[in-house]
Amino acid sequence: MSQTTSAMTQITCPFCRGTGKDPFELLSELTACQVCNGTGKVEEPAIKENFRNREKKIKADLEGARKIWEKLGERFPWWQSLP
Repeated sequence: MSQTTSAMTQITCPFCRGTGKDPFELLSELTACQVCNGTGKVEEPAIKENFRNREKKIKADLEGARKIWEKLGERFPWWQSLP
């Protein structure tokens, strides 16, 4: 079983919008945000990094498919007429 560790990125807390305070002021106006514990920042997986890796893999797969189509066109002339 393999474990993958992904990089974490700090972003502005979406719940309190970076203020670090409870946006609803339920307990008091000084209550810390329950999501970021008053820091105004939260960590999330580096989604952009994962997206870039997937994008590279898809581009490589498409290039491989293009090469297969080319070879089929060379071997079977009627293949070129397909849309």
